[in-house]
Amino acid sequence: MIIWQIPHTAIPYSCSAVVLARFNEPQAPGAYYIDPTPQFLLPVKPTAIYLIDRFAFSTSLPEDYWCSSLRAPIPELALWSSQKGNCYPKPYQLGVYRPDASGPGWYMSIAGNDTLNAKVSGTFLQTDDTIGISTVKIVLSFDIYEVTDTNFQIAHREGLSPNVGQQNRGN
Repeated sequence: MIIWQIPHTAIPYSCSAVVLARFNEPQAPGAYYIDPTPQFLLPVKPTAIYLIDRFAFSTSLPEDYWCSSLRAPIPELALWSSQKGNCYPKPYQLGVYRPDASGPGWYMSIAGNDTLNAKVSGTFLQTDDTIGISTVKIVLSFDIYEVTDTNFQIAHREGLSPNVGQQNRGN
């Protein structure tokens, strides 16, 4: 398990987004289509580093209904910057609900007027349990810390240590 060691001056943000999946859209006849429009989470500053610490995921369906409607490829969550697109090379698959998952790590913007967004994409099937449900809400929440401490940023940016900002702890 990794414990993030961030300065006590870091500013915490709790952010959330709701993404809609609609049944029988032209892009996915006979299935639910998830609107891939990036959902705003928070503005980011080029003078800060952001730790995406935790995230949670669920839908307006009971979890067993959700899981039984999934077929490959599984819907995915990507963190999206308005300035540089995908923040991380690999999106997260949204299979089982995640009430308190570890986040993907650090994000640093190098541009002004940047925003951090959540982007969910994919499709899932209608099952006997979801007949009559035309729209499914996908609910995301994130715990994010803004770090503006200059010494921490210098160490992080220059990579003075591969463990800057983190400490490994046993299982």
